[in-house]
Amino acid sequence: MRKLRVFFAIALVAALLPLNAFARYEEGDIVQDPKHPNIKREMIEEMSQKWLVHITGKLPVTATLNGHDYVDLGIKVDGKLIMWAACDVGATKPEQAGTTYGWGEVEHKANLGGGSVSYGQKVYRSTILGNPKYDAARKHWGGKWRMPTVPELYMLIRKCTWEQAEMNGQRGFLLTSLKNGNMLFLPSLGSDDIYCDYWSTDECDMEDKLQACKLNAEGASSWRDRVVIGRSLRTNQLPIRAVFIP
Repeated sequence: MRKLRVFFAIALVAALLPLNAFARYEEGDIVQDPKHPNIKREMIEEMSQKWLVHITGKLPVTATLNGHDYVDLGIKVDGKLIMWAACDVGATKPEQAGTTYGWGEVEHKANLGGGSVSYGQKVYRSTILGNPKYDAARKHWGGKWRMPTVPELYMLIRKCTWEQAEMNGQRGFLLTSLKNGNMLFLPSLGSDDIYCDYWSTDECDMEDKLQACKLNAEGASSWRDRVVIGRSLRTNQLPIRAVFIP
């Protein structure tokens, strides 16, 4: 009788699980996203069961501010809702890499060397945030648009799933909000492995006048993705993903 009860318990659990709960996918398998007809997932590494998301066409946006689409990911920082631009500053679509800037620069410069406005200078978050002299998002997009802070980028890491993706042929990361399911695409700066770097408004520390904080996301087919808040020389040229508070 006890064996019979165990058998029925196992059978009940199996019946309640989704059909693919025991599936083991092979490299090259493609699965349609049940909620989004323009999204499919391809198994790219069988051992780790790593997927690559394929996106065709467009992703939904929430609305537009000053002519630029944005997405509400439901993410709050210090109790304030943060809206995220659907594409980089200087880009016209999500899969297009935006203009790159030195930290605190508002125009792209071919060779910054040691001559940037912030390298070796006392430039801090309070200097940059929303200031069109140092904040490229405010300079070029106007209104409430500005560069994101480290706490805002940190919550983007914490409150979204990150998947390696390809949108209309461009590699990058697909972010899906754990709060409301809305999505954001970040294009890769590389052509082979996926890596995304984005400036924040924040200095690394008050004494460090040479580096600033950035979002750093890296992915490859054979190892685990890495998404962290890192640091970079202020003379390095990185893109900006703008935000605003409604």
